Amino acid sequence: MDQVIRDSEDLISTRGDAAEKALMGRVMERVRGRADGKIVSDAVRTSLDAFLRSKGERPKKKEKKK
Repeated sequence: MDQVIRDSEDLISTRGDAAEKALMGRVMERVRGRADGKIVSDAVRTSLDAFLRSKGERPKKKEKKK
């Protein structure tokens, strides 16, 4: 998971928190669906938040469409 985060720095810088789904897809692709999606999702969220904090970035939230 950490490797996916490091490899996706540009994506994370651009999207912030919205990169979570793309990262989730990349991690699930690597584990080929052998891991529980809920556990992977929680781990991706934790890793993404830690990465954003370490870079001094505030998480960017997606704007809701009206």
